[in-house]
Amino acid sequence: MKPTQEQIEAALQTSDEYERRCGEYHPSSPLIILAAAYRELKEAINITIIENLHLADGDDCTLKRLKDAIKFQHPEEP
Repeated sequence: MKPTQEQIEAALQTSDEYERRCGEYHPSSPLIILAAAYRELKEAINITIIENLHLADGDDCTLKRLKDAIKFQHPEEP
């Protein structure tokens, strides 16, 4: 099952709310672990794309799958 972007955002929001309610970080919570892993991977992909924009310059590019996976928007684009 591939989650939709809405499902991913809802899970991240739930993770944030759980962490706020508990008042501290609970690394043993599966939701917290998955949310942290997702954020880390998304940031790594974003950095990789920005560092290699010459490979991510169109609809038929080397990094297209990564761009699509994180819904990449160039920082200089609206």
